[in-house]
Amino acid sequence: YRSVFRSSVFPVEGKKMALQRLAALQYRMKRYTDAASSYRTYGLYYPDDTLAEIATDRSARLDVAAGRWNSAVDTWRRIADAGAATLTGREAILAMAVVLERTGRKDEACDVLLSSLRNTSGRLRAAYLYWIIRTCGDQELQSEHSLLLKGESARSFYALAIGEGSGFLDAGEERGSVPEIAVFEEDTRKGQLAGGCISVDLPSFGAFRYFAAEKISSKAADCARASIEALEMTGEKDCMRILYDEARDAGLESLCLEIAVACPGLFEEKGDYIEYLYPFAFGSAIDRFSRERGLPPELVLAVIREESRFDVSIESPAGAWGLMQIMPATGEWIGGKIGRKGVAVSDLHDPSFNIEAGCWYLRFLLDRADDSIVAALAAYNAGHGRMRSWKKRFQPHRDPFAAIELIGPSETRQYVRRVLDSMAAYERQTTR
Repeated sequence: YRSVFRSSVFPVEGKKMALQRLAALQYRMKRYTDAASSYRTYGLYYPDDTLAEIATDRSARLDVAAGRWNSAVDTWRRIADAGAATLTGREAILAMAVVLERTGRKDEACDVLLSSLRNTSGRLRAAYLYWIIRTCGDQELQSEHSLLLKGESARSFYALAIGEGSGFLDAGEERGSVPEIAVFEEDTRKGQLAGGCISVDLPSFGAFRYFAAEKISSKAADCARASIEALEMTGEKDCMRILYDEARDAGLESLCLEIAVACPGLFEEKGDYIEYLYPFAFGSAIDRFSRERGLPPELVLAVIREESRFDVSIESPAGAWGLMQIMPATGEWIGGKIGRKGVAVSDLHDPSFNIEAGCWYLRFLLDRADDSIVAALAAYNAGHGRMRSWKKRFQPHRDPFAAIELIGPSETRQYVRRVLDSMAAYERQTTR
């Protein structure tokens, strides 16, 4: 691959591919310094390529993992100087600011973030605002951006941290009493809405009711989704609300969540409709097994919401099953630990066992991470072994927010943010 890249005979596309494969192979062989150099070379040689920012960011993150802070900052600065055209580039600028803060250059970190803030949105914008507040020495600017964070991203865990600190990211933190989750299950919000809903007579709606009554959840959900498509076209809000109520009564929490996400206007009269976006489902099992393992129930709810959207029968492309997305081999291993031998894939469809196994595994990870929720979530997503060196270098139990932004794999970084946002939303519901 190196010879192909250096050759004057091969076309540019062939040389690009050779350099990509060389870097990936060096990484798999754990030759991280060489891999960082190859990724950096790709960004330098092909700055206009769609993969240039990704390669440059990988190079910098490998430098960070090796403790080469200044080299990482110099590499990320190339992305900043080029305008950070992609989400990867804007993530890179955030990571650069975190490294600058860690190395005592707070003012420089704040300036970098302020110059790129206008190009951000969603969770990443919330992260930028949090780090501007943390690095900025000007109290007026701090207050201004604190108001922005609380106004634009009130449900974000970053906003929660500004108000309450990072203690909620420590599973061992002393917490106030949490209401019995089972109480929330009783609120079925039954409501037969007035007004003629023509679409209730849709064949798909009738089929949904039949399968829901017969407890054939997968078929009921398919028919409901067909009804949702029709109702979105007609704009019949009352009919959609009836569908939501009946899905909830049938225990189809994942379908309720789909409706809430697809049709936020459905709950306008409720004001803050957070309870619809973050439902308390399977409360009895979550309450029982989270208490047994000393876990915040909000953490378990958040993991289930982001892993499966409360769909008990879901299977991931990687082969993970059920509410907490347990791999069959992991389920069998956990089964042996909790005295349940001969665990089969069908057992992972059982909500109670899936939650029990997931809670046991979260406790297993927390015990190896000084009770750091950030570290446990990173390991839950990427694997305990893969995140071991990251955990050792960045000590997430001491500075969880810096550790989040310096997680290497982008998928894991996004996953941790999503779960923490969900956890913050559940925290607000149980403490209000």
